[in-house]
Amino acid sequence: MKPAERNAPPFTRSRGTQNNDAPPTLIVWGPRDGYMPEGSAKAYLRDLPSAELHVLEGGHWLLETHLHEVAGLIRPFLRSIAARPD
Repeated sequence: MKPAERNAPPFTRSRGTQNNDAPPTLIVWGPRDGYMPEGSAKAYLRDLPSAELHVLEGGHWLLETHLHEVAGLIRPFLRSIAARPD
């Protein structure tokens, strides 16, 4: 059996449990990222359907080019987490 075949069943099982135990997740993406295109963000969202996804017009260095926009998303996201009952 090849290494990839040995690892496939545990990987598949773990993907099914990610949604049940997933922490609150904020995904902020720049679609002009040459390293990780927008489809990568959507892949995260498939695995974490309760995540919050925001696509801003930028690239890989989104924090450097859109700091105020990203910070404006992070602050309310963190407030919403703090407001959740335990």
